[in-house]
Amino acid sequence: MLPNMLPRVGPGSRANVFYNTGHGHLGWTLSAITAHQLTGHVQQHYAR
Repeated sequence: MLPNMLPRVGPGSRANVFYNTGHGHLGWTLSAITAHQLTGHVQQHYAR
């Protein structure tokens, strides 16, 4: 979890690294939908 209490979701600073972590006590609830959303970002990243 980041200092502003938000999860870390999205691309990392290195190639082919994506984060979906830091959901805190709502992990099971939030991680599934953010994983679904992250797949769209990953697909766009590799569609280039």
